[in-house]
Amino acid sequence: MCVFRKIKAIFLLQISIFICGSGIANDELFKHARQQQREGCYDEAIEGYKKYLTTPIADDDLTDSRLFIYTEALIQLMNTYQSKGDAEGCVTALQDLYNASPILQQQCLRDYYSVLGYALSRTERMEEAENTMLRAMSLPLYQATPERYFRDYA
Repeated sequence: MCVFRKIKAIFLLQISIFICGSGIANDELFKHARQQQREGCYDEAIEGYKKYLTTPIADDDLTDSRLFIYTEALIQLMNTYQSKGDAEGCVTALQDLYNASPILQQQCLRDYYSVLGYALSRTERMEEAENTMLRAMSLPLYQATPERYFRDYA
């Protein structure tokens, strides 16, 4: 069932890219990955989130709402790995994404460290998790939202 939906989604995504350009196509990547996650197609969802997080976004398209979705994709990637029961794979994927995504290295760095710290704690690497969270807390909190405050607190 997931294979048919994947083919259909890829086709619709290609049409969306052709018609709408990269900004909206990126949003469609996120929506598709989210749907795959809800349906339990974890491998497909993970690939979708990775593609979303590594697809370049033009500076003009990098709005506050897009940054929020970007961070949400990062969190949902972690959640999908957790649902799959692959805590080590999650840490590896997050570390690989950091190297592939300038947005993580710049605009979403605090969020990245926060999510990575939590993922590390799920692998029982507590010292590394604590150091990563301290690194997150040392960075300024931009666009303070209840979600970010909660994530930092947790």
